[in-house]
Amino acid sequence: MLFQQGDHYKDNEFKKINKLTEYRKSLTPEDLKLAIDYAEIMAEHSSIIGILRVTEAYLYGLGREQDPVKAYAWSLLSDYAKQKIIESDNNLAWYYYQLSPVWEYNKEIQTRLEQILTPVQKQALKMS
Repeated sequence: MLFQQGDHYKDNEFKKINKLTEYRKSLTPEDLKLAIDYAEIMAEHSSIIGILRVTEAYLYGLGREQDPVKAYAWSLLSDYAKQKIIESDNNLAWYYYQLSPVWEYNKEIQTRLEQILTPVQKQALKMS
């Protein structure tokens, strides 16, 4: 399965992340849904990469029904996780050099979503 193999990065130096959109043609819809189900379980247990994959799934409608509001909510959760990692001096199970591409890609997604969503939608999520 895609996410169990850990092929999240394009290189061994962890500088570029593989995007979910790059896998959509190589997986059947059923396998993609299963991969996102797995990623959501990972995300619910504070996996940074799981949160990113669920964000992508809702943004692009891959393995989930497309929902920019849910994608934005997951993206904000990634920001929260980033802040907690920084506050804890990254004493979690991640190597610091693997985090930067995740944060950069999340920011790219978040910027795109902020252009799509209305101010009311964005504010409602930030208040909840």
